[in-house]
Amino acid sequence: MVPSLFGTRGSALVAFAAVLLATPGLIIDRERIIFGDPDGTVDRVAVVDVPKAERKTAAWKKLESENPPAEDPRRALLLAEAKRAVRAAVARVAEAGGYDLVGEMGSIIVRGRTVPEITAQVIAALEETEK
Repeated sequence: MVPSLFGTRGSALVAFAAVLLATPGLIIDRERIIFGDPDGTVDRVAVVDVPKAERKTAAWKKLESENPPAEDPRRALLLAEAKRAVRAAVARVAEAGGYDLVGEMGSIIVRGRTVPEITAQVIAALEETEK
């Protein structure tokens, strides 16, 4: 951990600065990366609207139909399953599309460029898997 000059998030700030220095024009919120290694070589990036994709999973649809109370463990299990399904679909789409790094919307910024959004492809991969 970095001394109190940076507070408890000091190490995250240092890591964030290291990414900025290593790849000019690329800003990454490391905590919101879904696929890839932000410390590795980053040539192709993309973002995903994760809540939108989660709502298309079978687990989310079951959650909506059953509507267990917040304290019910089934709710947490269904939410975790929706997240796992989205991560798996993101990995398939990223590998097929040649993306090195995929994050949640707003987690990757490339100055002077629009970062491609692959939410539609992720939803299609989810639908294909959950048939």
